[in-house]
Amino acid sequence: MIIRAPFMEVVFAGYSTESLLQRIMDCKPKIVVTCNAVKREKKVLNLKDIVDSALSESSQNGISVDSCLTYENESSMKKEDTKWQKRRDIWWQMLFLNTLHFPRQLELTILTLKSWSCNGVCLY
Repeated sequence: MIIRAPFMEVVFAGYSTESLLQRIMDCKPKIVVTCNAVKREKKVLNLKDIVDSALSESSQNGISVDSCLTYENESSMKKEDTKWQKRRDIWWQMLFLNTLHFPRQLELTILTLKSWSCNGVCLY
């Protein structure tokens, strides 16, 4: 799968809400792509909760994100245990449900154009 965007900000998945919020405020993305949760050794890191907190705070500061595309990582957290905002959040699997061979890896093509602002995609 290839995501083509004028700009893509890739953020390390261990960042705090405050760090992610700062990047969202700087980048002003239209879409945030994340995973519901990941495991680090035996600890489950709820990435979607971190994203939700950052998106809530950014909205209070005048920066709203249109969509949060979320990959369900079944080995860390089930879909029904993930907090959800109906009009904003989209399951990755539902978006690509009609694809015969579901992509297991994400290939990114990043287009950087200096004349464009940062209104692209934020991967967390």
